[in-house]
Formats: sequence, structure tokens, C-alpha cells
Amino acid sequence: MADSYTDTFVGEDTLIVNSRVLSNFGYGTVVEVACPNAIAGLDIGKGGNAVFSLQENGRQADVTITVIKGSGDDIFLNALNESFKSNFESAIAITGSFISKVGDGKGKVTTTAWDLNGGIPTTPPGDKYDVGGDRTQVLMEYHYSFARGTRILS
Repeated sequence: MADSYTDTFVGEDTLIVNSRVLSNFGYGTVVEVACPNAIAGLDIGKGGNAVFSLQENGRQADVTITVIKGSGDDIFLNALNESFKSNFESAIAITGSFISKVGDGKGKVTTTAWDLNGGIPTTPPGDKYDVGGDRTQVLMEYHYSFARGTRILS
């Protein structure tokens, strides 16, 4: 009987926001993509009749990006957030992509990517000062919502 296991190798991740490749990351999770809404819905009526509908808000993607405080990427993302606050009506929607390569341990590599469009900052980054040496005090979290998030595998 053949073993039923999977070897997975990851690396070569790239995160791009408005054409800038971000690289000033600390440790742990540096980007997280979450899709908070259902892509479709259904209602069941009398006699078991069912109505199905595509829900466009299912395309929304919420993204958290974590960078090192004071780094070039922190300065870039902070300026991006400030541009929305200073003149929201003339702001340009954010674009982004997160690209990751995954190997199967047998030579096959799959590229997974998120194509993100129509983005806005949703909350300002918080900050932390800790005299006890907490390493997370050197990290800044930026939160964005994108109107259109599409996951692509190739």
C-alpha cells in the first residue's frame, strides 16, 4: 500500500501594493487575506422551490499587512493611508497582489496569487510601546478592504 502523505515546500512569496514590492517584514504572518462574505445564497420556499443568487459582495477581500515600524514600507503604507484621509474624493483605489509558490516535493511548483482591486484603508494602524521587550512593538499592521479579490492558481 502506498503512503498517503504530501510534502509541501513554500517560498518565493511576493507582496505588491500599488506597484511597490513590499519587503520590510518582521516575523510571523506578514499578510493575511480573508473573504468575509458568502459568494452565493439560496432561499427555499413553499413546496421546496429554491432560488439561488450570486452575491457580489462575496468578491470582497479584507487584507492585513504587517511591516516593520519605521521602515520604508511603513512610510509608504502610512502615506497611502493619509492620502485617503486628506482628500477622500480624489483618492485612487488601491491595487495589490500576493503571490506565493508552493512545491509538491516532486518537482511540481504551483503559483497561487490574489489579485486585489478597488482597495481602501479601513482602520489606521495601531501602535504599541512595551518596556518589557515585547517584539511585536516593532511591527505595524495595516488593514484594507478590496472590492474585488480573486484567487488564481497556475
